[in-house]
Amino acid sequence: MNEPRVIDTATQVNKAMQCMVKGFAELQPQPTPFEPFVQELAVTFSLKNGFREKLADMDRVVDRSPAFESLREILFDLLMVRYLSTDSKMMDPDYLDSPDWLKIEDETIDRGSEMLNLLLYLCDCLDSEVEPSLDDFLEEFLLINEEEFADELVLYEDIIENRELAGEDAETIVATHQKLGDDSQVIDFFIPLFAFFSEVDSTELKDQLKQHHTEPAVQYAIYNTLKSFAE
Repeated sequence: MNEPRVIDTATQVNKAMQCMVKGFAELQPQPTPFEPFVQELAVTFSLKNGFREKLADMDRVVDRSPAFESLREILFDLLMVRYLSTDSKMMDPDYLDSPDWLKIEDETIDRGSEMLNLLLYLCDCLDSEVEPSLDDFLEEFLLINEEEFADELVLYEDIIENRELAGEDAETIVATHQKLGDDSQVIDFFIPLFAFFSEVDSTELKDQLKQHHTEPAVQYAIYNTLKSFAE
């Protein structure tokens, strides 16, 4: 009998962070050294400080490396995932319900991206050894069929309406993205989300992004984040 896989979320986050930055650097017009930036971030993510201190340190690292500014809020998502899944468990069991944590949530309400929900879902999948799928993410994690959450899920309307894209190739996903309205609330993560759940060919995705997207490096970085986190 195979031994159950032991998941270290901190290691998964660090791996995803490295793949994110590397993927971003790959699609830059000019060669962009990324190793020193990754090394600084790895130190920051592993600090034993509170969340405010870790976030301030992460922001300083990004400030010193403006070439990676576009990744700041996705890095916030990864920092938050690590804190919720690893760091907070070393504190009081009720800390995440404490006034201090609720204040931190208020202070950071405008930080990060909707990728946080997907990363937290992938954490659950790793813990329970469940294969991620778009239907499972929408129905079991976001609970899109529950009326009480209907107002909150307006954000995911374009994902829900196009859920049949899961399983399509990169060209189809990118072409569908181009048809979204400018006011779409998922326009920034539509492609990487569907590319991840469709397990598209990385080279094909890279080519399509370079041809048809104004920010191919960011899109490819997000895709790399999801793919490496789930592996």
